[in-house]
Formats: sequence, C-alpha cells, structure tokens
Amino acid sequence: MKNKTLKFTASLLTFVGSLLASGPQGYKVETIDLPDVKQFNVAGLDVHEDGTVYFATREGEIWKRSNDKWSRYAQGLHEPCGLKVVDHKNIIVSQKPELTKVIDRNGDGIGDRYENVTDEFGFFGNYHEFHYGPIMDEEGNLFATLNLQTDGFKYQDKALGSDGGNRGWMYQVKPDGTYLPYAYGLRSPAGIGWGPKKTILTTDNQGGWMGSSRLNVIEKGKFYGAPVSHIDLEGWTQDKVNSLTPEEYEKRSEDPACWVPHIEVANSPGNPIVDETNGAFGPFAGQVFVGDQSNSSVFRAMLEEVNGVWQGAITNFLTGLQCGAIRVSFAPDGSMWVGQTSRGWASKGGKPFGVQRITFDKNAKPFEMHTVKITPSGFKVTFTEPVDKSSLKDINGQGYWFTYSSSYGSKRIRQQDCTKSPYRLSADGKTLEIDVKLGKRLVYEYDLGKLKSTSGQEMVNHKFWYTVKEIPGAKSLASKK
Repeated sequence: MKNKTLKFTASLLTFVGSLLASGPQGYKVETIDLPDVKQFNVAGLDVHEDGTVYFATREGEIWKRSNDKWSRYAQGLHEPCGLKVVDHKNIIVSQKPELTKVIDRNGDGIGDRYENVTDEFGFFGNYHEFHYGPIMDEEGNLFATLNLQTDGFKYQDKALGSDGGNRGWMYQVKPDGTYLPYAYGLRSPAGIGWGPKKTILTTDNQGGWMGSSRLNVIEKGKFYGAPVSHIDLEGWTQDKVNSLTPEEYEKRSEDPACWVPHIEVANSPGNPIVDETNGAFGPFAGQVFVGDQSNSSVFRAMLEEVNGVWQGAITNFLTGLQCGAIRVSFAPDGSMWVGQTSRGWASKGGKPFGVQRITFDKNAKPFEMHTVKITPSGFKVTFTEPVDKSSLKDINGQGYWFTYSSSYGSKRIRQQDCTKSPYRLSADGKTLEIDVKLGKRLVYEYDLGKLKSTSGQEMVNHKFWYTVKEIPGAKSLASKK
C-alpha cells in the first residue's frame, strides 16, 4: 500500500510533499490511496465495529474499505451527505430528496434494494438543500438535519429561505417509521452527532442570523436562530413570520453551547464525534472533535454542564490536512478517519478530495490544554503535562458577543478587555487558574502564550474560546428571556 504518512518531530507533523500539518506530539496523519474513480468527494463516513470504513460521496456512491481494499456498495444516489452503518447488509444514507436504506439482500457485498425510510420533508430542487446524518440511538430512532434554501420564502427578504417542508429543521424517524419534526432554526447544519450524556450535537455555518459558526446541543422543540424555519410551525404564515422583529426572534432563540471562532478555528464545521477510545486516541477521552471543511483541520470542544446548561471551550487540535475535513469518525482501533472534499466551497491544503487517517502513539506525552472549566471567578485550565513556570508570561484575553442580524457574519459587540488577567499556577504545574470578572452571554478568548512543559515541549494550541451562558454559583439565566 502506497499510503503517504505525516510524522511528528517534536510538536510538528511533517508531510513528504508540499503540505505541512501541525498538531500535538504523538499524532500521525496517513494519506489513504483512493479507489480508481475520477472524483471521490466524501460527504458521509461511518465505521463498522469490525473496522470496515464506509464512505458516501457527493458523486452519489457508497464505497467501503476493508483490509486495505476498496469495493463499491451502492451507486445512483442523489448527492448523499451522510450515512449510518447498521450492519454490512443495511446502510442508511441521506440523499437530498429522501432518507434511504440500501440493503444487500444476497450477501454479495453490493446493495441491491433501495428502500425509502422517509421523504416527508420538502425537497424543491435548490442546490443548497443538503441533507445530513442520520445518527441512530439505542432504540432505533433516527435523527437528521436539513439545510435552508438559497431561494424560496425569506424572512424580510433576507438571508436563506424555505419553501416549507421542514427546511432548516432537525427531524426524527421512529422505529415504526413515524416522521416527527424535532427542532428548528438551523441554517446549514452540516454536522450531526452524539455528545456527552447522549446529547444530540449539531454544527451550523456562519451566515445570516449566525454571527459565527456554532456547536449546538439540540433540545426537542427548541429554536436555534434562523427565523424563516418558523414557516413550518402550526398556524404560522409568511405574514406572521415577517411580523416579528429580529429582537423578538433573538429572544426566542437558543444560544449555542459554543460559538466557533470564524477563520481562526473554522469556517464550515462538519460532524462532531465524542472520543470514546479509552486513551487510544490520546488524553482527551470524553471530549468532542469536529472537522472543518474550509480550514482542512480538526478542532476540539470541551463541554460542561453548568446550572443545567451546556457550554464550554473550543481550541484547535490539528491543522494542515490535505483537503476539507467535512467528516470524521473513530475506528475500533482508536484511529480517526477523515473524509474530505473541496467541491463547491474551496478548502485549504490544495487537494480536491481525499481520505486521511489520524493515529496516536500511546507512548507519546503531548503537551496541550487538557480541560478548560469555568469557575465563579474565571477559568481553570488543566494541562496534560506540567508547565514550565518560566515560560508563563502575561495572559491576555478579551470578551465579546455577536450581533443577531441577517448580515453574513458579525462584528464583535459588548467587548470586555481582559489584558493581563491575574493567574495562579499550581505547585505541580498542571493547573492554571485565571481570574476575570465574568459576564453572561460572552465569549472569552484567551491566549496563554508560548508555553513549554517542564520537559521542554512547546504547546502547539495555546488559545481557547469559552462561551459563557451560566456562571457557577450565580442565579441561573435559564436562557436570556
């Protein structure tokens, strides 16, 4: 097999070729040879418990890779953007117009029956009507998400639109086939996955009514920002949707668990996954990893529940992949598979599409922020290795929020200067406490500087962004309403 490999020296991951990737010590990136096809734009990825990796491509095919060999499972699909492996004979895939089960009835490794799981949502032929997922819970319930349109009815004639049919919604399909709208207000929710405590996570892309990209914890019946999706609520007409002000919609909207910094971390985040590898992928068990299509990178989310509300910190993990990392999935051996595409929206890295695999050397001791948690007086940062106190200089931060508007993205508002925040390093060098006067509904961005461990290893990812919705010990905001 002629797979190309990127190897770390110190904290850098170097590629034989034109690409340079950067990440924590101990991680290796392997570039996987592709099947003999003209294009292989991955938009769906899942791994069977035996290690077989399944891919859905935007060209309308499902491929699988087992023992370093490729074979095609299905073709003729309408731009699928996600799949779920039930078993080797049952693959559920999200085509644009329907959720489909592709069945291999005779066991020859090729799907020979395509069954409609549901098509009760609307599909109107607009190129932007992408369909993501599904994920499946232990009871067999399926969950998937639907993009808004670039045409159709638009709230106050601005931003993306909808002709109805639950565009901009998450939906559920029960084991008996019943279709249920689940949550709404999504814009371009290109990623869906399970979070801590079996929460449902989605990502959403920056744009109208989304000041930056988002990582959402989805609750049934809640609204997540894009006003036009109200058109599918009972009793809501276009006139009623247009009658509310942006200020009224903002009050109705749930804030994300984490705002994802635009450009610095992500422009087009994909699906979130929880590290359940028990250390096989490094010291970040239980944390959330997300790929980004534009930045060709993987970032990390450290979520916690405060006063019953999910919130947390974002930090970069690994940058410089060969192409847009729209899909990530863990294999049984603890490796992370990355499905990639640059089609339609350009990505860093220079390759038009591809597949890479990230593995961890269990003997390595990467020096990174391990967790970032909120305290009544600021933040507590723990590290994977002890910090060399002499490398710890001024700690500078800032707080800010985003406007709720139809504009594409947002300027920073309600800014708070956190320059030279007071801090304390524990005697063992593994815990840093930062003091800051916290405010709710603020993102706190902190740069810890060029920290080194006591063994001399430099920390690659030294910035974090924490979205504060609740403060321990404070009266619960219970949303901003």
